[in-house]
Amino acid sequence: MVQISNVRVLGDPHHLADHNEMTGRIMDVRDYASIYAAVAAMSGGGHLYVPGVYTIGPAPLVLPSNLHLFGDGYSSQIIAWANSGFTHIPAEDVPSSYMSAMIYGDGSNITIDRLRITGAWPGSGAGTDAHNVLFGVDSADCKLLNCILENAGWSGVMSRGTGALIQGNIVIGCNCDGIEILGGKNTQVLCNRVLNNGLVITPWMQGIEIDGTAFSDILIQGNICNNNGIGFAISATGICDGVSVIGNIFDSVLNRGINIAALDADSALITNLLISKNTIKNTNTNHVSGEYGIGIAISNNVFDFIVDENIINSDDQINTSDGITITGVAANGIIS
Repeated sequence: MVQISNVRVLGDPHHLADHNEMTGRIMDVRDYASIYAAVAAMSGGGHLYVPGVYTIGPAPLVLPSNLHLFGDGYSSQIIAWANSGFTHIPAEDVPSSYMSAMIYGDGSNITIDRLRITGAWPGSGAGTDAHNVLFGVDSADCKLLNCILENAGWSGVMSRGTGALIQGNIVIGCNCDGIEILGGKNTQVLCNRVLNNGLVITPWMQGIEIDGTAFSDILIQGNICNNNGIGFAISATGICDGVSVIGNIFDSVLNRGINIAALDADSALITNLLISKNTIKNTNTNHVSGEYGIGIAISNNVFDFIVDENIINSDDQINTSDGITITGVAANGIIS
């Protein structure tokens, strides 16, 4: 067991001060046979320090409620094993038919802080499309803070629950989305750097995406998204109520800067949408003709929206940015 005084090597007293609701146990992964054993010993919650480098797989690292998993930053690394995939998580099968992750939390008050989490992309075999971090559909008040998420087979992080905070992370080189919010509510995505994601499979993959059948009260603010397929997207298949996209930078995107779409014209609806004070530049960097260079695109069943004070600038020479386009059914919108 690590004494409280030893944790000062982190040089950041907030690690403990911000988690007073947790138990007072502070443990060190090095005191256990494996990182799996260390996490299993924390079933009642507490603080688990992760120094050094650890390889996990094929089973995901399943985090219990009230656990604060923290490291020293870049040198505290969790690596996916040998490109051979991660075990299927049946509880998360809806809407996906195969859901897997390196690190999985479906409880409450889980915090992952100052870790470098490295996926197996590009790899081969079932499950290499794993998320680096997955907060499950029943998760509540979970946090991902100040981490590096790289080379995910699918998203760097997917959040499906309630009250998630994803802040201050670097998400880079993931096969699909950098950050994906799949359903859920009261989620905040703040001040992350999201770089070079979704460039292989299709230019329609996003730096940050919100999708699913039902989600509400989501804030996307202060993020820098550079060189992704699309900067930010909402892809709704059900009811989406209350999303604010404020003060982000979407730069050097292969496709559109912001893409808002209700994908099912009969049942999907997006309402109470705010897109404000974002900077969008250098769209359609791969110079594909058609609709790729749009700064902000809004389509199908979008109501009660405000789009204001955004800066849109494109270097696209084939389809110079159309600025803002609206197609399909949209009403009660303010654009300024």
